[in-house]
Amino acid sequence: MGKSGSGANNGLIASGFAHAGIFGVLIYTIVFAFLIKLIDFLGGKVFPVWFLLAAFIVPISSAVLNSDLLTTLSTHGFGVAIFMLYLIRKEKMENYLCSK
Repeated sequence: MGKSGSGANNGLIASGFAHAGIFGVLIYTIVFAFLIKLIDFLGGKVFPVWFLLAAFIVPISSAVLNSDLLTTLSTHGFGVAIFMLYLIRKEKMENYLCSK
């Protein structure tokens, strides 16, 4: 740090604090926990754990270590991955119900 070629990345907690102080950290943590529970709800019983890990490891690590949560949702693939999980789950559930 302090050199002209260096850069500092901020993760979830630092971004929340920069936006709204301690209240921002609380809000960012609640939103992030909700997103993780949403992934578990959408894919927990439908997909194997390795699939969910492969689909979400990069966006989650980006949100926690390197970027703002909203940036991760919009440009790092987190939002797209959740949307794709919803669509795939919906199709798998329709196929399951039609086969019975």
